[in-house]
Amino acid sequence: MTVALTTPPGVDVGEFEIIVTAPTPQLTFVTAETGGLADGVDADLQEAALPGGSKGTARVRITLSTLRGKATRQPLPNGVLVYLLFSVNKDLKRGESLTLQATGKAVSPVNPPKAVQPLAVRGTTVKVGDAPITSCFFYMH
Repeated sequence: MTVALTTPPGVDVGEFEIIVTAPTPQLTFVTAETGGLADGVDADLQEAALPGGSKGTARVRITLSTLRGKATRQPLPNGVLVYLLFSVNKDLKRGESLTLQATGKAVSPVNPPKAVQPLAVRGTTVKVGDAPITSCFFYMH
């Protein structure tokens, strides 16, 4: 699953956090990896499994930031920034669909950071057996 950022001209994002909720045991979160665009601004990626969630789901928090780590304070570029890797339960049949939900927040790279508003975070439906598709978008309008 990919995480992409889309902003209009004049809107800068220095950090975003998303919480992805996945159905279990169908999907198991493995890891998150930065894409080349995130690497280009020395963005710091953090991932953490979260407790709770409703029965039959697991949650993971993904944070990408230029405000900590190397602290370049550069705006995150538009495009695919993070890849989320999941293990698929072997009992799933080809063609089955699974829904992943996402919520999130974002702040600007200025000091002190300001919340980016309005913000839309979208989850996705994953079809078992399909090639990876872009699935999580941040869009500010």
